[in-house]
Amino acid sequence: MKNKLLLVLNILVILFCVVMLILHFTGIAEMTTKTLMKAGILLVTYFLGVFNYLTKSRASLPKATQYAELYKHIIRDAFANDKTGYRKLMQGITYFNNDQYDKAISHLTKLENRCASYRDTSAVLFFIAKSYKDKGQTSKAIETYERLLKTDASCSSAWSNLGLIHHEAGRVSDAKYALNQALLYNPENPYAHVNLANVLYKNGEFEEAKNLGLKAFQLNNQIPAAASITALCYASLGDAENARKFCQIYGTTENNKDLVAMVERQLKLTDILKDVAK
Repeated sequence: MKNKLLLVLNILVILFCVVMLILHFTGIAEMTTKTLMKAGILLVTYFLGVFNYLTKSRASLPKATQYAELYKHIIRDAFANDKTGYRKLMQGITYFNNDQYDKAISHLTKLENRCASYRDTSAVLFFIAKSYKDKGQTSKAIETYERLLKTDASCSSAWSNLGLIHHEAGRVSDAKYALNQALLYNPENPYAHVNLANVLYKNGEFEEAKNLGLKAFQLNNQIPAAASITALCYASLGDAENARKFCQIYGTTENNKDLVAMVERQLKLTDILKDVAK
């Protein structure tokens, strides 16, 4: 926000200098040579500042090829024979990744008319749905995912994301169904394993949830949520050693203190319940 404010101020100074120079050279308001030089120096200085800001901002954005790699499991061969369509898809994905959800939705909705295959439609609808979800319009996200799945029922990521939405809304049976579909179509989807593990954990099914967490971790040990849900499941099962082990895998004590606190509380609760059961 601060950088954007500075950018606006720079642009205003540039406009002011340009206006002053125009007024001078058209004879409407003459400036002294010294003032003219100052205006010129200011114009060049602030123009370079704006140029530098825009160059750095552009450089900080991932390239389209990086998005293509990041979302290759979603994009697959969408718009394979349509270079313009593919560029438009990547532009929509760029809007989404820059949190410009309205732009992403508008841009990708227009691209729907260009879709020539179910793969094209699947990729476009996926990012429209994700944009609606991140924008907070979950009902439209659900509607869009359901449209996608009518076209491409095997899209595991769409099933997984739909299951997560149902889980967050407390619709356990709908969440379980969607996530099991995700794993049916792609048993190697680590995010579906994590999402289903969370559903089962909240439902008190700790053993199965733990196994899903472990599977997710085996598939991709870079997903923090896989380690955290596994740690919580172990704690709920009274396995302090493995619970603490996965806390450490999740991160250092400094950046995982909330998880550590939750695990320790759960371990104490589990011990109390064991004592009561004796």
